[in-house]
Amino acid sequence: AQLDETQAHRPAAENQYVVAGLQYFFKFLRGKLTMAWAAVYEWQLLEPGLPRVPIPEEVFDAACVLMALWGMFRTAGMTRILRGIWGRPIEGAQLTLQDVHLPRRGSTLADVGVVAFFRSKGSRSGTVLQHALAKGETLEQLRAFADAGIARNVRMLPCSQEAWAKRFGAALVSLRTPKGLFSLGSVRALAATSDFMEYENLGRPQFKLRHRNPQNVAHYIPVSYTHLT
Repeated sequence: AQLDETQAHRPAAENQYVVAGLQYFFKFLRGKLTMAWAAVYEWQLLEPGLPRVPIPEEVFDAACVLMALWGMFRTAGMTRILRGIWGRPIEGAQLTLQDVHLPRRGSTLADVGVVAFFRSKGSRSGTVLQHALAKGETLEQLRAFADAGIARNVRMLPCSQEAWAKRFGAALVSLRTPKGLFSLGSVRALAATSDFMEYENLGRPQFKLRHRNPQNVAHYIPVSYTHLT
């Protein structure tokens, strides 16, 4: 099919999400989208791969401060939480306090919280339950959200994922970073790359990134490391 100029500049991943979404919401379409999947794969072959470039820690901190100065306190807080739990943007956008399990004060594990991801990617057969630990600043950010009186079934992010990306992007533009180099996906890459630089252990990023294949992590970290340095 002929594509107009707007469609032609969209990444292949968007089409993959559309087809996957059709299969998820309309079960009767499973097995009937062979041609659609073939078109997506062909598009992916024609599109060069782009690694997630880790955003430098100083730039990340400055972007969060800017959003807070603009009055976007919850958005800035969720961005810092995303970094602490190594989350995907879509996971952070869907997070509610029902997914957050804070430790009891005074318990032996009072300095560790748990964040549950019920909507993570990685399964075609149903919902996958994955977890991330929250410590230090991340745990305090989560406590602040819990103390703010937000309903437990209401999303912690006060805007849509698209608006979140635009707000973060606006902060990056104000900081005069190279256009298109960093995004919300760069936050997860920052967490993984920083951890590898400190511990030089691929097992930690594999567990925290929730990757099944260690080879993916081995490729992911060195590529990101070259950009960070």
